[in-house]
Amino acid sequence: MTLSAADCERLEPFATTWLEYGASVKHLIRALTDGLPDVIHNPAGIAKRRLEDKMPPKPGREPETVLRSVMVCMFCDTTEEDEPLINGMCEACRSEDEDDIPATFRPGPRPADVAAHADAARIAAGLPPRGRG
Repeated sequence: MTLSAADCERLEPFATTWLEYGASVKHLIRALTDGLPDVIHNPAGIAKRRLEDKMPPKPGREPETVLRSVMVCMFCDTTEEDEPLINGMCEACRSEDEDDIPATFRPGPRPADVAAHADAARIAAGLPPRGRG
C-alpha cells in the first residue's frame, strides 16, 4: 500500500494517537496492512478508515488501591477506632430512643416469635395452629 507524503501528513495525527494510547508500532502496522484486498483504489482512505475504526481504547487511569478501610457508625460517623461498633452503631447511638432508628435497621423478630404470632392469627381465624415438631 503506497501513500503520498501529503497522505502521510494527514494520517500522522491518527498514528500518533495510536502510539499515545499504548499501541506498538508492530500493532499499528498490522492494523493497517492485515487483510488488504488485492487491488486498492484509495490507499489513504483505507488507511484513515482503519486507523479510526481500529483505534485502541483510550488508556484509563490506574485503578486506585484501597490501603485501609475504616467502619463508621451509620448515624454519627464515629469510627471503629474511636469506639467499638455493634451492628454498625456506636454506644451513644444505640442508647438513643429506639423510635429514631428506622425499621430497616432494627433486628427482625425471632423465628419462634413469628411462629407463635402465626399460630395466634390462625386460632383467631378459626383454624387450628400448625403442629411443629
